[in-house]
Amino acid sequence: MKMKIIDIISFFILFIECLNAINVNLIVFSFYNYSDIYPIIKREFNNYSKLNNLNIDLNFILFSEKNTTLGRDYYASTIDLLLKKKSKKYDLYVFDSLYTRRYSPYLIDLKEWISKEHLDLYISGDATKICIYNDKWVGLPIFIKYMVLYSNISYLKKYNKNIPLSWDELLETGNYILQKEQQLNNNNIIGYNGFFPKDENTMCSLYQLIYSYRDNKNSSFPELISQNSINALNMMKDIRNTLSSNEIFKSDESFNSKILLDNTILFSNYWDIYGIPNYNITTFPGRNKDLNGSCLRGFNIGISKYISNDKKKASLEVLKFITSEKVQKNIIIKKFHVYTGLTSLYDDDEVCLYIDCQLIKKVQSINTPSFITNNYDAYSVKVINLFHKFLDGNLSAYDTLTKINDITKIYYFSITSNLFSLVIFISFMIAFFLILFSTVIICIPKFKPYFKFLSKDLWIIYIIGSLSLICSEVSKFGRMTLFKCHLCQAMLTVGYTMIMIPLLYKLIINFPQVNKYSEWIKCRKNFFIYTIIFIEILLNILLFISPFTLKNIYNENSRNFSKCKLIETFGRFILWCQVSTKVIIYLCIIFLLFLEWNIKETSNDIRAFTINMGLDGVLLLLFLILSFISINSYVIYYSLHTCVILLFIITNHTYIFIIRIWFYASNKEKTMEDKLVDKLFNNNNNSQVVDVLKTFEIDDPEHDNKTSKSLNKLPVFKSKILIL
Repeated sequence: MKMKIIDIISFFILFIECLNAINVNLIVFSFYNYSDIYPIIKREFNNYSKLNNLNIDLNFILFSEKNTTLGRDYYASTIDLLLKKKSKKYDLYVFDSLYTRRYSPYLIDLKEWISKEHLDLYISGDATKICIYNDKWVGLPIFIKYMVLYSNISYLKKYNKNIPLSWDELLETGNYILQKEQQLNNNNIIGYNGFFPKDENTMCSLYQLIYSYRDNKNSSFPELISQNSINALNMMKDIRNTLSSNEIFKSDESFNSKILLDNTILFSNYWDIYGIPNYNITTFPGRNKDLNGSCLRGFNIGISKYISNDKKKASLEVLKFITSEKVQKNIIIKKFHVYTGLTSLYDDDEVCLYIDCQLIKKVQSINTPSFITNNYDAYSVKVINLFHKFLDGNLSAYDTLTKINDITKIYYFSITSNLFSLVIFISFMIAFFLILFSTVIICIPKFKPYFKFLSKDLWIIYIIGSLSLICSEVSKFGRMTLFKCHLCQAMLTVGYTMIMIPLLYKLIINFPQVNKYSEWIKCRKNFFIYTIIFIEILLNILLFISPFTLKNIYNENSRNFSKCKLIETFGRFILWCQVSTKVIIYLCIIFLLFLEWNIKETSNDIRAFTINMGLDGVLLLLFLILSFISINSYVIYYSLHTCVILLFIITNHTYIFIIRIWFYASNKEKTMEDKLVDKLFNNNNNSQVVDVLKTFEIDDPEHDNKTSKSLNKLPVFKSKILIL
């Protein structure tokens, strides 16, 4: 009876423990016949949890080629969908290292959760190449796979040849053995497989090929558009033409595994697989004997950032268990003969009985460029298609590499983009120095009469505004940055304001009818001008609250480029405020020019500025249109924008400072004002100068004849408006 009571109590205790246990759910896709790893891991961890009273129960959902026909892409998309929805259904995710960048935003940074001692176990090996993105440990590898060279020992021994260490040796040895075998009527043997199917394997084969052609061991991956990369592709085509065929080079995984098992290939590029008879596995060949290159792939395990802290802690226990030295050695290596990210195990003699430790120590690994873009799947499809065109003879090595490079390369507007961009840049430089020179013109006594409409300080503000506009466009040359985005916007908006405000101020104080507003602004000239400029500067400062972003424009048939964009609502609101103020200032100037058209004292200047404002209106409208339409060519996009601003500056300055002066100077019949000006500058008698000044005050540019205008009655003012 006592035993029954004890059994019942034990049962209830176990039942309560099961209820309180934390369930950790792991989702995984397995391939290469490694699906048996996970049931063993589950069993071993749950035993470990019970022995150590962790109160954690591990479950897993397995996607494999046996229970799904949709394949790896379906699994990757499923994981992507779950993580984007912030699903809490699964705690641990096992994923291909190709998607480390893709899943990075949704998984915790292990550096912040796991001990430094545990991470240090992986810091010296290849795990850093496939587990870290933007200094974030997205996961840890359960196991790692390498592309290696399989060499047929039977044929090499038969003809007393060594395993090739360089591509030249592989081509020479393969060609020799094939010729000998063909003399013996053996036409079934394949020299080399290439392994460039229409899937991700082509990316691995291609990038390890180019990597094997770097300058030396310590060199980084060669530039795509470099002689090394061109030589690599041309070598592979020579090998294809000599040792194989296009059909074999493009064959899939099943065909490549079959010819290995059938012993019908001399040299094969394939993933490391344990126990294939009659083949020796070595590192991939290189440009010379000191170089090699092997594509690296891993299956990483990461933890969702959306689960509770208790679940995260429990998941960490599972992750630490799977990536521990004991599990990596006894399960990953000894049971399944695959490589681990724990490099310290390669110094263990027992481990080296199960895997080739010397191979892994010699291998010079390279990861596929999965971090290069957000949409790696689309990128790899384009690269594969381009490389197949190369194999088919439709593209040269240089053209292939250039097109691959153009998929992700961001081009920028520069003086070397084309001849037109160089002409634009030189034009801006000429305009810049001509505008600087114009500051001298307004100080020359001979030309003072032509610039009396605005005072010197107003002309200086106008000139600084023009220079600011030039600088805003010159800043677009070269690589775009966020700083350049804000700098360009600030110089553009402030520059435009500085050009328009002097004219607006003058027109307000020169209003045909005396009013308190004109008088108030006239008495507070600096306050009026600098307040408007300060408001413009303040709006640009506010843009930093909702700053610009660099949007990369990717084009299928033309070059990619970056464009400054305001994404957030507040930033767009500030932008619309800036545009609105410019339009309001422009319309105010147009309205005042219309009202002051018949004022005799300033009629020439009014007409000159009216012509200018008409041209400015067209250019301003064109600029706004260009800012809001989609242009997919970076050369056209930047050329049109810079040309509009350049035309704006040239038309304004050319007419105000050159054409207008020339027109008036060439007029033989001098106006009364011209005669008085001549009299003023030619007369040496001070009293006479005073008389002249009394007759007509030309040295006060802001003199608006308010006394005479105040006598005008409203009907007279109306008639002036109507008479054009």
